[in-house]
Amino acid sequence: MTTGPEIRDEALSDCARAVLPGVTETRWGYVVTAGGDVSRNAAAIELAAGIGGLTLFAMAGGLWLVPPLIGFGLSMQLALGGGLSLVAGVALIRIAERGLLEEVQVDLEARALRCTLSNARGALRIRREVAFDEIGSVFVQRAERPGVPSKLFVRVGTGDDLIEAARGREAVLSALQSRMARDFQGSSLRKVNLGRRARGRRGLARPLSHAA
Repeated sequence: MTTGPEIRDEALSDCARAVLPGVTETRWGYVVTAGGDVSRNAAAIELAAGIGGLTLFAMAGGLWLVPPLIGFGLSMQLALGGGLSLVAGVALIRIAERGLLEEVQVDLEARALRCTLSNARGALRIRREVAFDEIGSVFVQRAERPGVPSKLFVRVGTGDDLIEAARGREAVLSALQSRMARDFQGSSLRKVNLGRRARGRRGLARPLSHAA
């Protein structure tokens, strides 16, 4: 039995929803988790950072309480150690508070794509928002070797401004690509699959995990 293009596209869309890890349906659209190692282990990393930060705070407090009880020379060293522990503790606590879970929100009501960062408690920060009309293309970059995930990119405009939306198996990302291409319709979107040709441009991509 043969199927038309629209039926095949719907099947691909259903595959993306059912198989691709990190795709969550919402009342206004859907959310795609970036899929990198950091995002997959975000909760564990945040917990470790929080515990590490509190431990360093305790160490700093202890080191600052000790100097009055010992000689001046060693007191300076302990005070310096306490200061360094405090700085490191603040950095770790900030990581835990800011969060490491990177997601891309496709808002069909607002017709906008948002790059967000959230923590394990659900606090969310929008790092970037792009209107559908600004999106030039969406494409899958094939894996360079076995065991390495393929990547799904959204190009803003027609230049080298790329957003990494997801990582995973090429077949599943292609299904998500088809869905996003339909959702972005109305813009100047061109659905492309660069495949191996994208390898020479991979340095231009700005994965979410490395965005400011």
